[in-house]
Amino acid sequence: MDVAAPGSSIYSTTWNTRTGTDGYGTESGTSMASPHVAGVMAQMKSAHPSWSPDQMISELKARAVPKPCPLNTAACTGTVDDNSFFGAGVVDTLAAVK
Repeated sequence: MDVAAPGSSIYSTTWNTRTGTDGYGTESGTSMASPHVAGVMAQMKSAHPSWSPDQMISELKARAVPKPCPLNTAACTGTVDDNSFFGAGVVDTLAAVK
């Protein structure tokens, strides 16, 4: 885990396979969180076109908001600054593009 992003109850477009209609609804999971990180990386590249891919990843991690492991969760290991649930923290778009 490098960084975390919002991924729970994200309002998005949906497709109902039963009725064959589209609409809006909430979804959760990595399919919702990954686009957040990709979007932040795209904004970072636009703001800092000379940054290399390695520098972008390093800056993304350095500018993330640290998030500690949830209480009473033995499965989450590590420190506030780098743990198995949130990595270096939650991506911060504004900090990433400064």
